[in-house]
Amino acid sequence: MMASISTPTDTRRSSSGTPPKSGSRKDRSRLIAAAILGGLAVVFAVINRHEVKVNWLLGTWETPLIVVIGVSFLAGAAIGAFASRRRYRGGKKASTG
Repeated sequence: MMASISTPTDTRRSSSGTPPKSGSRKDRSRLIAAAILGGLAVVFAVINRHEVKVNWLLGTWETPLIVVIGVSFLAGAAIGAFASRRRYRGGKKASTG
């Protein structure tokens, strides 16, 4: 007698025939938080449209304050990502060696 072969079932569908939920509660919370922070960023940008004098690496000139804040944010995010990546790589090399 042959043994029956079982095939994996699609776990995304529920047994009741109703479609699965589109996202978890955690995903919805993150989306709501991102929308609120995005809205605050837009309000902040509209409020801070005046020009400020900035000493850039290549010279000094008038720049909208929101550009200065955006450049500072991106530079900080890039430095933070680079530092955390180096820390992760360093820890991984030390544990495998």
